[in-house]
Amino acid sequence: MRSSNLDALPNILAFVRGVGGLEAERRMAEAFGGLRITVPRSAKPNFVLTKVVGQEVAAALCSLCGGEAILVPLGKWGEAAARRRKVLELVAEGHSANQIAARLKICTRTVFRIKRRARLHGNEAAQRPAERGRGPGR
Repeated sequence: MRSSNLDALPNILAFVRGVGGLEAERRMAEAFGGLRITVPRSAKPNFVLTKVVGQEVAAALCSLCGGEAILVPLGKWGEAAARRRKVLELVAEGHSANQIAARLKICTRTVFRIKRRARLHGNEAAQRPAERGRGPGR
């Protein structure tokens, strides 16, 4: 593996996003996330990689690590990320932690942890109802 190229890369998905944008990153993560794939030496139009991320991104990947096996992370499109998004969506709809936990079959503590983390990062959906102006008496 050309470690000099890949060691400087924090994440293959970040490279894909840099070349082809967020949509290319999403497609790469959904198609190959969690898998070890062998990057072809050239980006031919009929290759699966090229069909998934497009010619430009596939050519850049082939140039970077063609012929090598790489592990493609799930990125923010993984199962845990999907669960966090669903929890925050249900919080925004006004569901309680107990209701969310029962509905998603997760621990109530997980709901509170996701809400706390989102609040720390400024996510309005995770604010308490009173903080959003929807508290008791309104």
